[in-house]
Amino acid sequence: SSPNLETLIINNATDFEWEWTYGKRTFKCLQLHLKTLKINIYGFRGWAFGRELPFIQFLLENALVLEKLIVYVKVGPRGSEENLLQVVEKLLGFPRSSPNAVVMFRICRET
Repeated sequence: SSPNLETLIINNATDFEWEWTYGKRTFKCLQLHLKTLKINIYGFRGWAFGRELPFIQFLLENALVLEKLIVYVKVGPRGSEENLLQVVEKLLGFPRSSPNAVVMFRICRET
């Protein structure tokens, strides 16, 4: 925990354990200082965001000074785009405590 954390980068988010961030305790550094969150998700196949969505929702609802949430997604085989669109729509519908929070996506296909 860093008391002045402004940027959090999570690589290979599907292997990340989210439980520490929501429900158990609140991290003031995330609420009061986090301005940028970058999440890299490799190999999106279907509803791979199942574990990530609660964490992203927690941050959008609690990070008071969040300016940017950037999600980098590498999609898997053809057909996962429809599921990805559903996830994106759900994510964009989450309430935000920061009036300046912008959610951005960068999506590319695995080769």
